[in-house]
This record gives sequence, structure tokens and C-alpha cells, in this order.
Amino acid sequence: MTERTSLLFDVVFDVFDDFEFHQWSDLPVEIKLHILKYLTFPTLRYFMFLSKECYDLVCKVKPTIDLYLGDVAYLTSTKQQTLGKYRDGVELHIYWRKPESGPKSAHDYALLFVKDDKEGCFVQRMIKKKRKYLELPGTNYSSDILTAAIKSVFGLSDVLDIRGLTVAMYSPNSRLEAVLAEQPSSQKIARKEFLLDFEGEPSITSQFLRFLKPGCGITLLKDTSAEVIHEPDLFDHKIFRCAHKIKLHGWKVGMTDDQLVQLAADNIYITAPHITSRAINKLVREWLEGKRLINAIELEEVQINKTLILQNLDPTAIMQFKDFLKVTSYDGIRIGVELTAPVIRGPQGFLMVLTDANHCLLTDPYFDN
Repeated sequence: MTERTSLLFDVVFDVFDDFEFHQWSDLPVEIKLHILKYLTFPTLRYFMFLSKECYDLVCKVKPTIDLYLGDVAYLTSTKQQTLGKYRDGVELHIYWRKPESGPKSAHDYALLFVKDDKEGCFVQRMIKKKRKYLELPGTNYSSDILTAAIKSVFGLSDVLDIRGLTVAMYSPNSRLEAVLAEQPSSQKIARKEFLLDFEGEPSITSQFLRFLKPGCGITLLKDTSAEVIHEPDLFDHKIFRCAHKIKLHGWKVGMTDDQLVQLAADNIYITAPHITSRAINKLVREWLEGKRLINAIELEEVQINKTLILQNLDPTAIMQFKDFLKVTSYDGIRIGVELTAPVIRGPQGFLMVLTDANHCLLTDPYFDN
């Protein structure tokens, strides 16, 4: 069989004469596309390889999925009981939803890439039954595990709309960067959310950015870093700047005031000791002028000057939290919020400014994270 990373498995079709539909070719393309929108991911996967027309139709529909790519070493204890023998393997989970299902009712199509007895690897499907994972044999590849898994993600992006991608890997940066360098920048592997949980240097993050669609949210997780990380290739990247969300957990970054105010994100969490109250003041002024949306911007280990944060703001737009409670029907969180904390009224609503020694939170009181 020819290697195709968008196929992932040999396809075997079971034909049931009682369920055949012989008028498919007579249907208009619009009707075909409408029907395909109601098929599940596994069904579409079989359908797309029936003919070139079927493949082209699925490419036009582009069903929405979420992906998880991670080392088996990240597995939970429950999975380790079954898959612990494949500790060097890589998991790929494809999450899809039926059109009538709710947002939390995702179905899981799970694959496992493991080494073979040569220089390559093979992929097998994992099916969970009675709280145990069963392994179904699949396709062999001549490439190594990491290359096959990464190429599979890019192969899926040809025919599927990848809403979110989570990557959790211990793989060395140099190997991962080499595989990413081989992929075309024209392919986008995440539209809405990208989460990277990794060990190693932060430079690998910049390698992923060119594969994200503009506006894609970015969340980065790593063990707490004692050093301040300076990564201008990341902070000044156009994809990073236009992300709708930026959350850097475990990072201590050397981001500057100018780099912060260049971010378009309305939901931010960073630890940035070089950020000053001048940048926070500019964020607030841009919000007041209607140039920026703020849902929640949380800054840790920053240089706080409460007076400077409110400098050059219209005094009539500033009230205390206790007065805000009197003029609104707010019933959200109040624990830990000082009654004298400033709340700013603007064209977009209200903005709470919560600060302490080296922490600042700018938040819409009604924002539900």
C-alpha cells in the first residue's frame, strides 16, 4: 500500500445491498454537500476514498475536528496500564462531534504510533471498551514515529478543519524542529486554539506559529522557569500579536511594554517582570477609546504603580467597586476584591482594575472565562 498520512489505516469496505442508494450520482453537488455535513467523521473517512469525486466533496465540506498529539509518556495512569509498553510511542486523538450533539459530547478516534522492528513505525487504532483499550492493527510507515505522526496532522489538515490542536511532547527540540521545517507553510493545523505542553527551549514555539491561522489562541505550558526568557521571534511574530488569547503558564518572559501593547488578545495571562504600569495604563486608555477589547488581562511579577495606571484618565469614568455594586445588578465574584478597587466605565461597559504588590488584573466583571 502507498503511504498516505491522511489515510492512516487500510480501508476495508463492507457492502450491504439492503442499504445501497443508487441515485447518488444524479444528485446536485449542493445536495451532496448538505448530506455529507450530517455524516460522522469515521463514515466520512471511508467515503472520501471511494473515488476522486468523493475525496473532493469531503475537502469542500471540511468537517471540524480537534486534535491531540502527545507522547505516551504523558498518558494518565488508566491508559498506562494498557499502553505502558509503548512508552516511546506517540498518540494522535481526533475529536469530532455529531451535528446534533452539544459542545461537550466529543467522540474520540484514537491512534497510536509505535516503533516496528526495522527503521520505521506502524500505527494502530485504540478502541476503548469496558474501560480497557483494545489495539487494532493498522498501516506501516518507513519513517520514524515523530515524522509519521506530525505528517499525519498535516495530512488531516488537507481535508479537515482543525479547530484546535494540543501538542504534549518530550521529544528533543532539534528533532521536532527538523520535522516541522519539512512542512509547507501554506498548511494550517489550528484555526481557533493551539496549546503546546513541552520540555525544552521556547524557540520550538516559534516554529509552530507559521502553521496557525491568524487570530488563533495560543496557550503554552512548561515547568516553571526561574530564568527570564527573551524570545523576540515569538513576541514580535505577527501570528502571536494577532492571537485572540495568549496564556503562558510556567514562563517568565522578558516581554517589554511595547511588545505587550502590540498584542491584540483580549484574554492574556503572562509573568513578565519587565512590564511597567505605563503599559497597563495604555491598555486601559485604548479600552476607553474603543480601540481594544479586554475580557481578562492578568499580569504577574510586573512593576505596579497604582497612580500611574490611572494617569490621564477621565476622573468621571472612574468609580470604586462599592459604587459599582450600587449602580449595577452584578452578582459575580467579590471575594478578595477591595471595596475601593477602581472600576472604569466606558463605551464597552465596565473594566475592573485589581492590583497588589506585583500583580495586575484588568477584567470585564461579566466575563465568564
